[in-house]
Amino acid sequence: MRGKVRNCEWRENGGDHAAAEQSAGIMSKVAALQKQVDFHQKSHPDQRRVLHNIQMRRNIMELWDAYDKGFNKIDSQTLVRGEPLPEGMYHLVCQIAVRHTDGTYLLMQRDRNKHYGGMWELTAGGSALQGETASECAARELAEETGIRAADLTELGTAVNDQNHTLYTEYLCRTNCQKDAIILRQGETIQYQWVTKQKLKEMYQKLAATRILRYLPELQD
Repeated sequence: MRGKVRNCEWRENGGDHAAAEQSAGIMSKVAALQKQVDFHQKSHPDQRRVLHNIQMRRNIMELWDAYDKGFNKIDSQTLVRGEPLPEGMYHLVCQIAVRHTDGTYLLMQRDRNKHYGGMWELTAGGSALQGETASECAARELAEETGIRAADLTELGTAVNDQNHTLYTEYLCRTNCQKDAIILRQGETIQYQWVTKQKLKEMYQKLAATRILRYLPELQD
């Protein structure tokens, strides 16, 4: 979904030995947090707690590659979701707009408890996981957030957000999927709709993010 801007942790390594120490430290932290999740699941078996812990489990195990501002991967650096990111380090986020072969665009409405809750999004997307390329991230996030399996995925452009240390790669997915088969993710999205180009232009002020529009010429006239 979605531009998801998150913080993460970076530790400087001075060679293979330091890189191994960093990796061991990260795995130790993940293991400790995993024990907390397992304990809470046993102690609080109600549904809300279980759902919360499932999300917590996913979050604590999410590792990212580090990049410089030029989209070059930095070897031997591991970023951890949820912890501070220092100067000079960036993580990669992919965003995907979906256009049906009939010319309509897919909009997803954000869960009301999220940031920008209730607003509509033209893009699915999220952070690239460690070892994942931009295109692999885009295909995975699109499938997770909409249920669409991307066969026609085109890179539109890139952008840099220095304030949030985030690199964005924007994609367009062209699809002939069944329009009533879109999935909603609990806690993420609550509704979807397919809109015409004209309707999308009219909804410009209601969109949670508009960055990708600059890469879609058909929406500029």
